[in-house]
Amino acid sequence: MKILATGQNGKVVKGFCNYVKENYADITVACLSLREKWQDADLSGYDYIYHCVGAVKGEKEDLYTINRDLTRDFAMKAKADGVKNFIFLSSMAVYGLTADISNEPVTSETIPLPTNDYGKSKLCAEEELVKLADEKFRVHIVRAPSIYGRNTERYFDGYLRFLKLGVFPDAFNAYKRSVIYIDNLSELVVCICQNGSQKAVEYYLPQNKEMLCVSEIVKEIAAVTSRKMRFIKLPKFLEKLFYKIKPVGAIFAPIMYTAEASDVFDYKYCKVSSSESVKKTLS
Repeated sequence: MKILATGQNGKVVKGFCNYVKENYADITVACLSLREKWQDADLSGYDYIYHCVGAVKGEKEDLYTINRDLTRDFAMKAKADGVKNFIFLSSMAVYGLTADISNEPVTSETIPLPTNDYGKSKLCAEEELVKLADEKFRVHIVRAPSIYGRNTERYFDGYLRFLKLGVFPDAFNAYKRSVIYIDNLSELVVCICQNGSQKAVEYYLPQNKEMLCVSEIVKEIAAVTSRKMRFIKLPKFLEKLFYKIKPVGAIFAPIMYTAEASDVFDYKYCKVSSSESVKKTLS
């Protein structure tokens, strides 16, 4: 099987290439940078394309140019070259979840309603891909939550800053966040390539199988980094005020998929447990 991953310098692509190389001798992965002239590339020899190119921050125009227009144009090229399967790394941001404690868990029936240009541009890209999809060009859309591990350990930076304080609000025991370890995301892509849906369009809402609450994540990080952490109780009104601090809400607010929404391939893509993934990321 031959897979082409776009964005050869991206951390997700590097993690995917390393994972496949270490675990699947029968799969060949090539990388292509879309910063250069890709229009002349011959894509006909690939069974799957894993499109990871994307912009999270920047000017509005740039977000739409990269996330929507480039995705559409490259998919058109892939279809014209006879590629039969296109895997698009989208984002949980298409659901427009906010950094507070009022979020309802996302189900497979939740209607996307993005609230920022990143989420909107990703949803626009999905809509463009759906227009191209048919029985000869299947589109697999992966709405990934926060990704961490290997070269993506910066996801933990916010938690590490709180560890320096030595105390953490106990209230976060009640709140969980959907995240996915890079190897589990990579295994999902392999599962799609090996046993993916035969529908023209399929959506995937992945996450680690063991959903940790925020306090549990902090405890795991503290254990790996050999730091002591004391958990304290806050009055209810302080909890609400705490979440209104923008960086806090962005890191700790309960933004999650239901377990049922992520139960694809019987969770076989979750090769690494949440606890073990924290150790692998920070050790």
